[in-house]
Amino acid sequence: MANYLFQTASAHYFRRTIPLDLRPVFGIREMRYSLGTIRKRDAKRVAKRLAAATSLLFEQTRLSQSSVDKNQIKNSLKSYIDQLLAKLPPATSLIAPVANSNAFFPTPSTTVQPRPKSKPKKPKGILLKDVVHKFCAENERENWTEKSAQEARANLQLFLDFAGEKVACSEINHDLVNSYKEALLKLPANRGKVVKYRGKSIKQLLNMNCTPMSLTTANKHLGKLSGLLSYAQRHGYVKENYAANKAFKKKQKASEERGSYTTEELKKLLHSEQYREGTHAKPFQFWSPLIALFTGMRVNEIAQLHLDDIYQEDGIWLISNNLNTPDKKLKNDTAARRVPLHPFLTEKLRLPQYVEKLRSEGHDRLFPEITPHRDGYGQRISRWFNGDGKASRNIGYRRKCGIESGIGTDKKDFHSFRHTVIDHLKQKLGQGVEEVCLHYVMGHDLPNSQTYKRYGNEFKVSTLYKTVTQFITFDEKLDLTSLRFDI
Repeated sequence: MANYLFQTASAHYFRRTIPLDLRPVFGIREMRYSLGTIRKRDAKRVAKRLAAATSLLFEQTRLSQSSVDKNQIKNSLKSYIDQLLAKLPPATSLIAPVANSNAFFPTPSTTVQPRPKSKPKKPKGILLKDVVHKFCAENERENWTEKSAQEARANLQLFLDFAGEKVACSEINHDLVNSYKEALLKLPANRGKVVKYRGKSIKQLLNMNCTPMSLTTANKHLGKLSGLLSYAQRHGYVKENYAANKAFKKKQKASEERGSYTTEELKKLLHSEQYREGTHAKPFQFWSPLIALFTGMRVNEIAQLHLDDIYQEDGIWLISNNLNTPDKKLKNDTAARRVPLHPFLTEKLRLPQYVEKLRSEGHDRLFPEITPHRDGYGQRISRWFNGDGKASRNIGYRRKCGIESGIGTDKKDFHSFRHTVIDHLKQKLGQGVEEVCLHYVMGHDLPNSQTYKRYGNEFKVSTLYKTVTQFITFDEKLDLTSLRFDI
């Protein structure tokens, strides 16, 4: 009877739920448990088959009524099967009786072993992005400007995008950094500013055949990563600085990265209509190229000058580059220096008289018309002189004078005045120009700089004038006698 009941029921319902190779081990008790999960219509059909297969009385009339809900049907079926089980001898049941007939206990041969729980992964340690935040926050508090902080975060974000936001410090190694270095040769510069690159993943950019960034830009990324990993090593987050000494070797010499102005180009710049007729819109447009040409000072050093930075010492006028006021910025420690002024600026153009005029008007700065930007005061001069790029309407004073800019030795901008002065004086080394004094006036590291810093006093302005400034002869080469500034 038990086998018959099993076969009849499985033909209609259990056929779909019990594999063929497991059916022999199932008995009525398993059918009783499974009835707790079947649908109402299946329960009715199974109940009718069971009722027809036995001589035991069953409440068929109740089950056929549509008013009976699912739970009533199931309970009736369970009760009916319990009656069957009670009348069957123990030998006919394929599975031993259980104390709780409402539970399902499969035989050992059919026991499905639960999937072993995976061992919890060991924590990888601190994430690199958290160390980036610590590194940037510390440097912002101590010495970074707003511009430096933005550039650093952008550089380091590129590595995080390459390695993955969830990369841990323990996963950083030489292979990962070497792969990043290779990727830099294929990735574009300013990916967030160029429309076709904006929003693209690193993988997408590597498949786009982009115009790659320059080696200089790539080395900036590697240098900032090296700074980060050096910080991480000092704090015990990584074992070593995996980006140390991995900068690309440039084919160009450092001196060839920006060109100097030729004599003909200087004439175009200083013999223009504005200089001939005195029609500059702002005073800084007249003074800044000339101060740069006769001192070799950087653009921001010129733009941020205060009136008190220009004074006499031992009868020689000079400019003091310093951090005496909080609005000033210097590139590095050696940028703080005193630069003798050429007689062309002080006697011919009467710069000291212009300083006194501004002071009498209540001004504190040499160029009060310039306001600071994120990059400092120099941005205003740079944009006026260099323009905003070839696609911009603001082509800049240089291009208006017919001087285009290329790359390498052909790259010309405001900073080229500094290169022009240095190259001009280097040709006179051994002819009166002293190399150590030249390094000092230009704000470069001195040979044996520790010795110079530790022993002796600062160079006298008279010494710097005699060994550097008096050998600047652009006023003679360019015939600048027509230049004047109305005070």
